[in-house]
Amino acid sequence: MNENTLHQFFVLYAWFGFAALVLFLALIARFYQRFAQFTTYYTFYGLAIVLMGASAIRRAGLAPAQPDFIANLFLAAGSLTMLLLTWRLTHHMLREK
Repeated sequence: MNENTLHQFFVLYAWFGFAALVLFLALIARFYQRFAQFTTYYTFYGLAIVLMGASAIRRAGLAPAQPDFIANLFLAAGSLTMLLLTWRLTHHMLREK
């Protein structure tokens, strides 16, 4: 097993862990939307999974230390999507009534 194959394995393995975590957050958001009558946009959590997946696929095809601007854009867009969705959900779940 060479260095590039190991790099590909770890990049894709990390993405599957991230996707499972985001799916769990989407289920929490869906549950909260259903019972609290508040729009959580839980379907957009899938966008974060797709954007991070695109970044992981591009990074897996490169050498471990090679930079990729497009992969970084996908990563930034997915991270920003997760940040905004998680902030919105957390803000409405933890606010005082």
